[in-house]
Amino acid sequence: MTASLPPPPPSSLTRPKDGASDLLSYAWKNRRDGTSMQLLDSNLIDSHSRNEVNRYIQVGLLCVQDDAAARPTMATVVLMLNSYHITLPLPRQPAFFLGRKTELSMQSTKCTNSDRSTSMSMPFSVYDTSITEVYPR
Repeated sequence: MTASLPPPPPSSLTRPKDGASDLLSYAWKNRRDGTSMQLLDSNLIDSHSRNEVNRYIQVGLLCVQDDAAARPTMATVVLMLNSYHITLPLPRQPAFFLGRKTELSMQSTKCTNSDRSTSMSMPFSVYDTSITEVYPR
């Protein structure tokens, strides 16, 4: 008996074309733009409704908000997932959202080798990133 590996994830998840650099940013942008179905594996698209997918993603984004006090409790999460009569609050943009690149990210720096008379350009990037400190509630 041989086991087969699952197919690799779609390239759109491994390297988003829209400039999102991490899964959280990619999920937030797709939810904001109304394209949440792009987050699903193509084998699952027909088995879930758009409203259901949007709700799951919205609850997930609420659970990872920067402000711990704004995150729902587990009891609230269970209620949100089990009841469609509850209106969900809108999640805030992730604190470490890397949705745009600065002009500096397209520049390069010159490196000169002191032993040789050669120099080469090396690209570098600058991201405006905040760091979230994790603490219990």
